[in-house]
Amino acid sequence: MYLEELSKYKTKIMKRLCLSEEIQGLILLSKPRNTEYQGREMMYKNIFPYAFVPDTVTNAKTFICFDLEVQRVENRTFKDIDILFWTFTHQSLMRTSEGVRPDLVANEIDKIINGNRDLGLGTVELKKVLGVNPAKDYHGRSLIYRSVDFNRAI
Repeated sequence: MYLEELSKYKTKIMKRLCLSEEIQGLILLSKPRNTEYQGREMMYKNIFPYAFVPDTVTNAKTFICFDLEVQRVENRTFKDIDILFWTFTHQSLMRTSEGVRPDLVANEIDKIINGNRDLGLGTVELKKVLGVNPAKDYHGRSLIYRSVDFNRAI
């Protein structure tokens, strides 16, 4: 694996997040009608493949951001990759009938990512869950997963 694989992983993650009916419902505040269309609508508006903090948001929203970091290279053979997620919601949208919105979004991310076998060797494992407050009136969760992949092509 070269670093170009990281871009491919981001694309896979973005597609899975955007096509999740549960995530669409939590972000768009309605039941999805056309999951493919609505998924594309969320890209770079609500879901970002990099760390993003809203400056001025005129409407209260929910966001998911994610990124990848290579934490360690072992014996020039393997890379330890952290997959980082941040999900946060404006405080006016926090409460739902099922619980707190960022927790529900984090739960859906975990269903998609934890145990995944398509992002590296073996399975992706959850390492940490933390609280985040990225901007005024926004609260949420940070999720950190670990994956291992080859450092170079064999």
